[in-house]
Amino acid sequence: MSENSRSAAELAILRALISLAECGPAGFAHGRMRSALATLARHKWDDEERRVVYECLNGASRKGVGRLREEMAAEAVRMGHPDVDWDAYFRPLSGGFDLLEAVRSLDNTP
Repeated sequence: MSENSRSAAELAILRALISLAECGPAGFAHGRMRSALATLARHKWDDEERRVVYECLNGASRKGVGRLREEMAAEAVRMGHPDVDWDAYFRPLSGGFDLLEAVRSLDNTP
């Protein structure tokens, strides 16, 4: 997987996870989300911002927050990353995105 493809895959995965999480507690409890978050805990992110977004989302999933974007942004600031481009992550994906397959593919790349 090329660097650009890997970067695009990481972004798409985070966008898919955030879309699930925006459904509220049911989204956080969704099996695909729990599985993806657990698998990504071992992932080495190519970009620091994407790592921060993952950490903020993972933390929010444990709290079951209602206002996801605000909570994630506040957590990013506490982590020393106030300049995350949240608009890039809070965009819906087009249909047909297989979250778990994308996570598996990402983990199987060097």
